[in-house]
Amino acid sequence: MKAAFLFLTLMTGLLGCSKSSRQDKWASDQTDTRSTTFSSLDKPSATNQKSLAAGAINLENADTEAVFKIYQSISGRTVVRPSTLPSSKITLQTEKPVTILKALQLLDTALALNGIVMIPQGAEVVKAVPPNQAGNEAVPICRLKPEELPESNSYTHYVVRLKHLKPRNAAQFLAPLAKLPNSVMGIDSEQTLILRDYAVNVRRMLQVIEELESTKPREPFYADWFGTNSSNTSTSPRNPK
Repeated sequence: MKAAFLFLTLMTGLLGCSKSSRQDKWASDQTDTRSTTFSSLDKPSATNQKSLAAGAINLENADTEAVFKIYQSISGRTVVRPSTLPSSKITLQTEKPVTILKALQLLDTALALNGIVMIPQGAEVVKAVPPNQAGNEAVPICRLKPEELPESNSYTHYVVRLKHLKPRNAAQFLAPLAKLPNSVMGIDSEQTLILRDYAVNVRRMLQVIEELESTKPREPFYADWFGTNSSNTSTSPRNPK
């Protein structure tokens, strides 16, 4: 009897410890999940590359509040918005599984098409603002490589150091590629361009910059007109053949 009693006591203790360990692990897992937040411009990682099921986003003529709830549930961030946002009906349905990162980029694009820009603030908040207000917000500097920028309307702040081009000149020919006003600013003294626009537009600008920066500088116009030897004292134009 004593042996049986001791056996039952030991088994009860072991089972209790096992159950307690499982509960502690579950609580730890839940805490880890809740403490993880995402933005649409995060670097790809094992966490944000997890797939959401097909149809995880299923919005049809949904108002912005419904879209914000989906955004919050996927990003883990609180959406903060002013009272002046446009009222829109948004349709967005994912037919195939998408990653967390891709889902947020799709939501950014859908909201941008309806006059709402999503801007991460810190690790816990994302602001929803009108496009004309986005330029006044404190936007985190994007650390993605140009080829890592998504083809989405995720608002970003990108800093470019130029090698050859003059920043203010570059700003003039990049302006037509911008979607939002005052998106390109050149600082000649620092040989720097500041780009604040949707990621897809910034990506196009960076492609143009890369192409122009890698092109061998052309000879001055007089080299084509008078010949490549600038010491040539002839004043007669060279006749092209």
